[in-house]
Amino acid sequence: MGFGRITVWDFDTVELHNVDNQLYGEDMVGFSKVAALEEIISRLAGVNITPWDFMYNLAEPISADEIIILATDSIGSRKEIWDAIKFKPFKA
Repeated sequence: MGFGRITVWDFDTVELHNVDNQLYGEDMVGFSKVAALEEIISRLAGVNITPWDFMYNLAEPISADEIIILATDSIGSRKEIWDAIKFKPFKA
């Protein structure tokens, strides 16, 4: 789709219950979710991602040309991220 850069933050690990409803295989249980996702995306799409195995720092600026996808486990964390960035100007 023409993405030049994909960065993913997640500090969670793949657990057995993730295998049933997410794209992870049983062989990925115990891996960090971003490391497992990096392998899946590379294998399926031939695209490299930048994985960060920690929580996104809400103070980090976001570029105007970035697409942000919030895929957190709870509505509370989504609201926390939205409240932190909704009125911040984008970096050029």
